[in-house]
Amino acid sequence: MSWSFIVQITDCASGRPVDGATVHVKGYYEYEDQVPAESWTAIADGQGRLAIEAMDSVIVVDALVGKPGYVAGLLRFEPDAAGTIVQGCLQPAAASSGTRRPEALRVTGWGEAHVDIEWWNPEPYQDILVGWSDATVSPGVHNQQELPGSATAARLSIPLAQEHAYDLKVEGYGSAHGWSGWTQIVWTRPADGPIPVDAESQPLWRWCEKCKGLIYADAAATSMSVGVVTGFNRDCNAGGVHRVTHSGKYEPFHGPQAPSLVGRTQVGWRWCRACSALFYIGYGSGACNDGGGHDAVESGDYYLYYERNPPGTQANWRWCNRCQSLAFDDGVPGVCFDRGAHDYGGSGNYAVVHLP
Repeated sequence: MSWSFIVQITDCASGRPVDGATVHVKGYYEYEDQVPAESWTAIADGQGRLAIEAMDSVIVVDALVGKPGYVAGLLRFEPDAAGTIVQGCLQPAAASSGTRRPEALRVTGWGEAHVDIEWWNPEPYQDILVGWSDATVSPGVHNQQELPGSATAARLSIPLAQEHAYDLKVEGYGSAHGWSGWTQIVWTRPADGPIPVDAESQPLWRWCEKCKGLIYADAAATSMSVGVVTGFNRDCNAGGVHRVTHSGKYEPFHGPQAPSLVGRTQVGWRWCRACSALFYIGYGSGACNDGGGHDAVESGDYYLYYERNPPGTQANWRWCNRCQSLAFDDGVPGVCFDRGAHDYGGSGNYAVVHLP
């Protein structure tokens, strides 16, 4: 005989249902020998629920449960009657660092053709196998790697498609038994929004309508309320001070390059404390309107989307090969350091996070 019970998946932090979680039923365990009876995969509905049909001899169900944004884990359900609702919860990935369980497997970064994963071993193992499989097409495990039993991280080579789902797997083998860590990622390009969760952006950047450069309105900019950036030598190439009256709000990426943006952004950009512009340092200090090169002594590291224009960003920003600054290309070149025109020859198309 067979009977069914309901599995309810919730968010461990909020208690709310987690819809769309992928539940890979690892095994039915029967009274006699405690061995898996079968294995299959299902997707939780909009209420975070799914029904499992089982033989009447089943006493325990182990399921690997995962969803992007959560730490994947092995959940154990022990229904005691038909129609029973059994519950399990997933830890949000952002909270995983302090609550990592032996079964935890999470994505730590990715690039154009790879995904970085990490896990925690509950006990010493002789060896560990990692790999991935196509969640919708190919059942085999790809890029399988055999690692030392002490390993806790790996890079999987995956030919990431425009939009696709992949299963990431880890298996550890000891003297008596093994364990599995599993999660599923759904790769989309571009990433989820203009500012991925592993990236940092810096506010207070504006477009100067006079020189068309991207200008940082730092603490010295005391007149932002009236649309003028003033302060210590913040002189505009076009003369006087920068004017940002009609500018939106911009936030270039700031700090170490986020793993999720490797291959999609260009590093090497700096802030000039003399003119307050963003410039590229890869070819030297460029030319500032104070008569020397740009001054990046107090600058952090900046990076920009390159040849990509995700939603929430503004494209058509260009690199000027004369002064090395970033300027917006609206069809009429902005004003360069010597009152001439910016020259965008050799520039790619840059995009900057743009807020209303």
